[in-house]
Amino acid sequence: MSGYYIPYSGKKPKVFSINGHRFILLSDTKEGLEDQMIELGADKIRKVRAGYSLEEQTIVFQKLAKNVNASVVVASDDIKLEQIIDNLGSQLPWVH
Repeated sequence: MSGYYIPYSGKKPKVFSINGHRFILLSDTKEGLEDQMIELGADKIRKVRAGYSLEEQTIVFQKLAKNVNASVVVASDDIKLEQIIDNLGSQLPWVH
């Protein structure tokens, strides 16, 4: 079963906000998140099981998004999370 790691702040996933867009970050490796916990404003990392198929993963992502009223961004292993956040900041339009 595949799983993803999510930075948490307290009892809920850490929600980021860029230009009015709310999202949570997921990564398939724990190490990248652990190295940047302070910068991310997280106090722990949790793993969520996401199933094997794309359909199962989609259901898990939709539930996560609904629970925190945010979108889900899955981080690529080859890019630092700070870069992802910077890129989203420069590419996402403002939402009012």
